[in-house]
Amino acid sequence: MAGILRSITQRGLSVFAKLGAVGALSTLGAGALLLAGCSKQLSKDLGGTVRMQVPLQDNRGDYHLEQVELRQLESLRSMRGDYAEFFLSPKIQEGSLSGSEFSGRFAKMGDLWVARDVISLTAATIYYHLQKLTDLDVQVGAAGLKRKRQQVALSAMLIDPNGTSSPLKNTALFEATSRALLFVAYTEKQLPIAINSGILAHEYFHALFYPLVLEPLIANGFLSDEQTKRTELGGHKLDQAKKMKAVDANEAKPVLPENTDREVRKRLIHHFLWLKAINEGLADVWGWAYTGDPDFIALSLPSEKITRTLSTASVISFTESSQQNSKVAMIAGLPMRDQAGWITKFGYEIGTEWARFFKSYVEKSQLPREKVLAKILANLADMKKGLLEIQSNTPTEKYDIKHFLLNFSKIQENQSAEACQLVVDSLKSLAPSTKYECKEVDQVLIQGGGFQPHVITEVAPTEVAVDQEELAPGIANDR
Repeated sequence: MAGILRSITQRGLSVFAKLGAVGALSTLGAGALLLAGCSKQLSKDLGGTVRMQVPLQDNRGDYHLEQVELRQLESLRSMRGDYAEFFLSPKIQEGSLSGSEFSGRFAKMGDLWVARDVISLTAATIYYHLQKLTDLDVQVGAAGLKRKRQQVALSAMLIDPNGTSSPLKNTALFEATSRALLFVAYTEKQLPIAINSGILAHEYFHALFYPLVLEPLIANGFLSDEQTKRTELGGHKLDQAKKMKAVDANEAKPVLPENTDREVRKRLIHHFLWLKAINEGLADVWGWAYTGDPDFIALSLPSEKITRTLSTASVISFTESSQQNSKVAMIAGLPMRDQAGWITKFGYEIGTEWARFFKSYVEKSQLPREKVLAKILANLADMKKGLLEIQSNTPTEKYDIKHFLLNFSKIQENQSAEACQLVVDSLKSLAPSTKYECKEVDQVLIQGGGFQPHVITEVAPTEVAVDQEELAPGIANDR
């Protein structure tokens, strides 16, 4: 028995050693873990509200073990309750996860429960954050947008979309068919992704974006379900057989039929790229807003520190007339089987620009984060309507991205001059043929008054020539 207890304790300490790489352990947390082997084990299941110890991020970005309450549990052993339901290496059947239900190992010390192994700690931590994120939904007007009980796959086995025989690792995903959050193996020596609260909030946002934007677009024929999956707008596919399948990259299905007209193809790619970018960018905003950490991704994936940080420049620099159109033209000229990968690559790049903008907007507006997040969701609903109107009335047109920014500004209450100027500075890139300035508006015109962008002059737009042969190799070298 002593040997078993030592083994359990060492496995637990290995997790907290990883936590120590990003922050010192609290004395209470380390002591509680050491005593777990001598405490009362869970002999019968229980539910309700349970006091638990989980690793949480403080306002300096460090992680410590803290005592929290897990609410509305049906089963502590399965970590099943109103906010989450966990599965081990499941498959998808009839639109939901199916397979072995998680069975945790917990021990009680006084009135506090502690995890006795790594996967139990992981499940308890995820449950707590899903509980908090559901509370955030109420504050930002997203209550009821997704089902409250979130299905979660631990040790998920995923088909590699790049066609290699190796399983996906070191990532987390939202999967649209099952509406589940998927966590695969983590092999780095940093903070485990499943414990990273910012990455969990990032994936949680995808679970909001799908029913708010993507699902209605699919239902109305603006997108197909297959296109959504191929461009990773709706997540990766869970391997139904629970075995990794090698997929020949040369046999990968194209995003669009081979005979699609080039102008039609460019217009569709424009929309795919925009939806991917704003989905990923706003997911990063959710991660930052939930944690307050602009580098939450780098805690688990240090290689993403430079490209995904939200601490750098805030003004959107991908212009509607040049960079984004160039990327669309470049993707449209590629072999069909390669297009989805480039939509994903450029989507993350453009999305990071938008994430940096919204973080800066919160700071300059001096508004509560929750208030800005609520306006973002309202603006997404308006964007969805705009896309569907294009499909119904002018299907040959492209969605004008500057409208997304202008409408976001318009629906703000009492917008500050500094926040308005940030919008205007970004419009210089998104709409270079139009000049704007900030003017204070009457409270009668806009609820709460404040500053809004106003057009002061318009100039003839200049066409930007795209040298396809010169552009593609240069971008490909950065891959």
